[in-house]
Amino acid sequence: MNDVLDGIRSVSVALNSGPPRILRSCLGLLAGLPNYVWSEKPSTHSEGKP
Repeated sequence: MNDVLDGIRSVSVALNSGPPRILRSCLGLLAGLPNYVWSEKPSTHSEGKP
């Protein structure tokens, strides 16, 4: 089983259940979230699609 895909599915289910609630004190998370996007170009490590 692919743990990465399982994690993506878990996050997807959580995000689809309503808007996330994130504490202002979670500065690392808030700063890092904009970096989590699907790549336009496939890399050698991923399919580059959702």
